[in-house]
Amino acid sequence: MRRNLKQLLCIAALPAAFLFSAFGLQPSAAAAAPADTPPVAKFDISGLGLLGNRSMSRTMQDFVNPGKVAHLSDDAAENAAFVLISELEDDGYLHPKITGFVTRLDGTQTTFQFNETLDTAFPRKPGTNIVAFDVERGVKFYIAEVHFEGLNALEQKAATAFFKPAYGLWNGARANVFSEAAVRRGRNSLHDALLLRGYVTARVEVSSSALAKPAGAMRLDVKVSEGPRWIISSVQLLDTQKTDVDAAPLQKFVGEPWSEATRQDASVAARRAYYRKGYPDVSARTTPTPTPSTGDTQVAATVEVQPGPFIKIGEIRYEGNDRTRLSVIKRRVRLDPGDPLDPTALERARLRLGRLSAFSSVETSTEPATDDTRNVTFTLREADPWDASLLFGYGSYEQFRGGIEARRSNLWGRAHQDRIMVVQSMKSSRGDYTYTVPELFGETIDGSARLFGLRREEIAFDRVEYGGTAQLRKKIGVRGPELSGGYTLETLSDQNNTLGSESETSSDVLSSSINLGIAFDRRDQTLNPRKGYRLYLQTEYASQKLGGEVDFQRVEWGAAWHQPLSTDRWIHVGLAQAAVFTSGADPYTPPPVNKLYYPGGDNSLRGYSEGEASPRDADGSFLGAKTYTLLNIELEQALTQQWSTILFFDWLTESARLGDYPGDVQLSSIGLGLRYNTIVGPIRVEYARNLDPRPHDPGGSWHLSIGYPF
Repeated sequence: MRRNLKQLLCIAALPAAFLFSAFGLQPSAAAAAPADTPPVAKFDISGLGLLGNRSMSRTMQDFVNPGKVAHLSDDAAENAAFVLISELEDDGYLHPKITGFVTRLDGTQTTFQFNETLDTAFPRKPGTNIVAFDVERGVKFYIAEVHFEGLNALEQKAATAFFKPAYGLWNGARANVFSEAAVRRGRNSLHDALLLRGYVTARVEVSSSALAKPAGAMRLDVKVSEGPRWIISSVQLLDTQKTDVDAAPLQKFVGEPWSEATRQDASVAARRAYYRKGYPDVSARTTPTPTPSTGDTQVAATVEVQPGPFIKIGEIRYEGNDRTRLSVIKRRVRLDPGDPLDPTALERARLRLGRLSAFSSVETSTEPATDDTRNVTFTLREADPWDASLLFGYGSYEQFRGGIEARRSNLWGRAHQDRIMVVQSMKSSRGDYTYTVPELFGETIDGSARLFGLRREEIAFDRVEYGGTAQLRKKIGVRGPELSGGYTLETLSDQNNTLGSESETSSDVLSSSINLGIAFDRRDQTLNPRKGYRLYLQTEYASQKLGGEVDFQRVEWGAAWHQPLSTDRWIHVGLAQAAVFTSGADPYTPPPVNKLYYPGGDNSLRGYSEGEASPRDADGSFLGAKTYTLLNIELEQALTQQWSTILFFDWLTESARLGDYPGDVQLSSIGLGLRYNTIVGPIRVEYARNLDPRPHDPGGSWHLSIGYPF
């Protein structure tokens, strides 16, 4: 807990530190050092812009005067000039003109001039304490055109990206800098791509020339000699000890292009096969034997293996588990003395322990016990029992929200954990307490119990909910679906209700339900997906037979699909559908108001604010929807690495009566948005215009929010 408080104090000091760093401010001399201490020698830069000057000054200070001494060495001016020229060349300024000024402690000054050749007599005077440069950067050189000769293995668009890593609409000269280093990186990247595709003898040569206009535009001519492609035709395992090891895993490489990566992968696959048999010291070397032909070169790969001695596990020791019960650790290690020593099994055991919140780090080591046994040691570092975090967010409807989250780990020494979270926004108050038991049943089934409470201002009533949930969750495989199931007992209340008469319900209803869900996520990233898809299905079955007072059933399913159209353009599609039934209840008894649907908002139909897209009655009063279908389509165009713009279309069909499934009202909106990508997801500014608003509906809505919409 003390460590977290210290982190909060450090975070609080960041704004002041940023101001000092960004604007070159320094604490007062009286506070920083005694009055008789001479000032630190400095570097002054002009001609690069405010931020560029500050950044270059700090770079020179770090490289030339890392000790922050009062006077510089005799060759400080020359070293600083070299740093400056290198930075300018990396930015595409190949022919700068620079005037330098060297000031000594006695106040005398020497002026000199130089350019990219550094062919000048730099002053070498003792006692230098100020080095200043006035920079005329000149023309910025950039790669305007790339032409290829002899390239067939890659599409020219993909190959061009190695030399012109332009990203977004605002690429221009800034992203495609021309310099020796940039051309060399592009050439090496193209060559590596050919090697990975099996072109072992490929050669790449690059020449450059200036275009007539505009100034600084450069043309690259890339000459490629691909040579024959090497394809693996067979893989043979050569074992001098003739160990009984299955070589079948090596056959997956047949038909693959030969490359250095393939060589390493084959050697690793062979070692893992021997690891499983108890040969931890095995070494493997893969060599190719090419056979030239009229087409691809056929390669016979030979994996030579030196198994080493057969080793068994001796004693298994655990160090650092001061609070964690040994039974909890052993249940996840799953190794016994006398088992073959398999390094991959040790790694799996380490990862299983690392997944527990009880440990911040887990390391393994082995040491010889006898000639054929080795002792295994797990070195454990237990995590802090307490952890606290401040929460912050923003949404167009709830606006600012903040709170605190506190966690305790390794309760009772059994790796259990609990969490309490309290969040307050302009529209809601919520809190919950969750107790989690990892691997309650087997390795992948976690159990949890949760108490929760919520009070939230909706569009036409105040939502009040409190209760508890017991849940089991199982993840199938690394990339398989996640299953969940639980039981919820909660009180549902709608206060200050101004909904239309069709949504009437009694207040303070006790609901008892069973919840089942499945989610399948194959997106490349969760916070800002660019490729892949996600599927989910969630069901809720409430019945008086389960201990509640109401009968209803809810089904929600959805899908999201993300696909790149180019390196800087993507399409995103989201589809969601939901319905609430009252099977088993009185035909005239509607579902609880809290369980109806209220579309609209920054993650729904964006032409409306939160809940404003809900069905209306003849008087314009809002009604909760019993069914809806929502379609979101987005075209995203990158502007820079962080910024992108969005063109989106949202479509909704809904109904306040289930008999009108899938809907008797259709609403749609079209809009534009701007996004800034952060580590917590995109910050989104969006405006949507409604294409077919109803009476009382807004013409459109602005949204400012954090997080991906679907």
